[in-house]
Order: sequence, then structure tokens, then C-alpha cells
Amino acid sequence: ISNIGGSLKELILPRSDIDPEVADNFVQSIGCCTNLKKLDLQSSLYPSTIGWHTFFDNMKSFNSLRYLRLDESNLDDDDIAPMIDALTRLSSLKSLSLYENNLVTAQGWQMLASVLQHPGCTLEELNLVDYGMPVFYTDVYENSNNIGDDVIVSIANALVNNTSLKTMQVGRNHPDITEKGWTTLANVLCNTSSI
Repeated sequence: ISNIGGSLKELILPRSDIDPEVADNFVQSIGCCTNLKKLDLQSSLYPSTIGWHTFFDNMKSFNSLRYLRLDESNLDDDDIAPMIDALTRLSSLKSLSLYENNLVTAQGWQMLASVLQHPGCTLEELNLVDYGMPVFYTDVYENSNNIGDDVIVSIANALVNNTSLKTMQVGRNHPDITEKGWTTLANVLCNTSSI
């Protein structure tokens, strides 16, 4: 990658199953791809926490990045703070997809909501979908990405002055999101003076 990194515009490697032993080296090598516009690593690599921290530190120099997909990447709460630091520096980012990162707790998702209230937020699309695990012989899905009322309320509060977000997906059949969460979100979305 280092030979073509400066000219590379898109790196799309969904479900590539990069060997965990080389994942840290791979995310470090992506650091030279400063002109990336699209980076899709869905379910492709699972670096260590140090590897993710290196990746997010390098990502701060991706001045053209518009689309970032890290679905099913085994991110956890330790990875959220460096991710937030990188995301708040990316003035070009329009789309962020983080679905099925089931190791992130409610506290981690609440921290991530701060990106939406950052004055420089340019995100237009946010995908936190949880397709869930079906409960055997029912139409009910278990919430596996830890998004419940507290997270939805944090997201709603973060959206109060956000004028960039156009599409947000939080999943289907979330049993942990009750009337409280949906009502709070609906109140913010229906208040045209705040969004």
C-alpha cells in the first residue's frame, strides 16, 4: 500500500478476513493513504487496541475521507475515545457506518454521540444498525449492540444543534429502546428550531 498510498482514493475490503496477526501492520500501512475518499473495512480486520489507536491516529490526516465503514470490526469502548478524536478532525466525513460492533457498551455509544454535537460535524449519514440475533422460533430480536434508552437520549441531545445529519439508522426491534427513548428522539426531530 505504501507505494500507491498517496494516489489511492478508495480502499474497499469488506469481509476480507485479514489475518489477525498482520492486522496491526495493515492498519499502520493504511496511514500513508491520506487521499482516501472511501474506506470500507467491514468485517475485514480485527487489530489489537493498539492497532486501532494507531489507525485512528493516522486517520486524522485523511483530509478527503467522505465514507468510513467499520461494521462488524470488534471495536470496543477502549477504541471509542481515539475514534472520536479522529472523527472530530475530519471535516470531509459524510458517512459513518459502525453496525454490529457488539463489544461497544452503552457508555461507549454515549461517548460517540458527542461527535454529532461537535461544531465541525459534517456527518450526513450514521449507521448503528443492529440486526440482532433472532430468538429461536419468534419474531423477537435480541439487542446485541447495547443501544437502549440512555444511548438514544444521548444521541437525541447531541442532535439538538446538529444541522448536517440527514439519515440515521439505529436498527430494528430494539427491545432496550422504550417509549422514553423514542419519545425523546421524536421530540428533538419534530422541533424544527433545534435541527
